[in-house]
Amino acid sequence: MTLEVAIVTAPAGWASALINGDESSFDYHNDPQDRADYERFLEWLEASSLCVVSINCACGRDDGHCDVYPDECLVQEGRFIGGGVPHSSYNGGDVVDYVCHRIGEGT
Repeated sequence: MTLEVAIVTAPAGWASALINGDESSFDYHNDPQDRADYERFLEWLEASSLCVVSINCACGRDDGHCDVYPDECLVQEGRFIGGGVPHSSYNGGDVVDYVCHRIGEGT
């Protein structure tokens, strides 16, 4: 079995839903287009056999520092994406890079 890691960019507002399965944020910000984009992104993840496991911290450290000192590591980046975020109507704003895993058959 092999484990592949992929980094995908998506709206920061989807973090709780993508990582924890908590979709309650869509109740507070009732935006039908955002919800539709999120659902389309989930379909793309499934079709790609990807599972979101965490956020790729902007500081680049992988030693747990960001979990202990979250104020020192700003994971939300206000980036403008010229072509938009894949599978989303977002054209910029707060996006993060999500760490995804794909488990496949290896030799």
